[in-house]
Amino acid sequence: MSAHQNAKLYNWRENGFEVDFVISSENNILDAEVKSGDEGISHKTFMKIGSVFPNARLILVGKNGIKYDVFMRCNLDDLW
Repeated sequence: MSAHQNAKLYNWRENGFEVDFVISSENNILDAEVKSGDEGISHKTFMKIGSVFPNARLILVGKNGIKYDVFMRCNLDDLW
């Protein structure tokens, strides 16, 4: 992932729910969930993430989403 001025990177975990990458800037939040296999994001997890980060864009990284190497090379402005 290319650097982005003032962007913060962290992860989030609460009561068994988690987001692998939370990337935030002044006006944007991106939640990226990384999956190594065929599974996606469960409905229950999707709803929880949406309640904690209501204005975030949620993306799936892995086999059934954005390929990991593409995600790591992309410009954040392309993901917001």
